[in-house]
Amino acid sequence: MTIGRARAILSWVWVILSVPLIGIVFLQTIHDNYEDWDIGFGWLIPLVFPVLSMIFATWTVTQTHRDRIEMKNTYVFYLSVLASIFYLCLLYFVVGSMPREADALREYVQHVMRPSSWYLGTIQAVVVVLVGKLFLEHVAQEDERSPTTRRPRRKKRAGT
Repeated sequence: MTIGRARAILSWVWVILSVPLIGIVFLQTIHDNYEDWDIGFGWLIPLVFPVLSMIFATWTVTQTHRDRIEMKNTYVFYLSVLASIFYLCLLYFVVGSMPREADALREYVQHVMRPSSWYLGTIQAVVVVLVGKLFLEHVAQEDERSPTTRRPRRKKRAGT
């Protein structure tokens, strides 16, 4: 698998799994499921958008020759995909477990949804490290090999 293909697969995992979640929270918000209009997105935005924005930012970078290179260690790719799916499924679980009744929903938001952002944020940190490593590791390696960062070689002196 090439580095570019691995990045594309992980990008699609995030887009396919996060866009419906954003749509669900949006629909819940416009149907007044929450007491205040900003509760759903106040919970979701810090848990999803940092990773999505990093992925979208890398899409704007042109393809380099490193994207066509075969990955030597695919464990980072598989770990980042599995961690991303696990994390996004946890977000779906929190949203999907919401009760429908207004009083129960208030209790749920207060005692489950808001505190969940603490442990979900911690899990997100691990996911960001894995996703960031996949997306940025080869950029750093490319920078180390660029001609402007290399030290010039010393010329051998004759007779030494």
